Amino acid sequence: MQAASTKIAPGSAKVFQLRARGSRLPFMTIPPGNLDGTEPLGFSADGETPDMRDTRGRNKTEFCATDVATEPRAKLLPGGTM
Repeated sequence: MQAASTKIAPGSAKVFQLRARGSRLPFMTIPPGNLDGTEPLGFSADGETPDMRDTRGRNKTEFCATDVATEPRAKLLPGGTM
């Protein structure tokens, strides 16, 4: 899986999964105030699940995996914060 992002409003961005033939599937919106602390860092061994640094909805950064289809986050570090 490959990902790309684009700014959609001051301080926010939309992240897309890049698909075959150049199509893009949006899978995450990063709201204002979270852009500096939320980003894909890499992908799972199968290449389908992005491992992320994520600050959305909290005041600390969390290392998590995000399901592209439904966007639930699963913590990857004990305690969940970095």
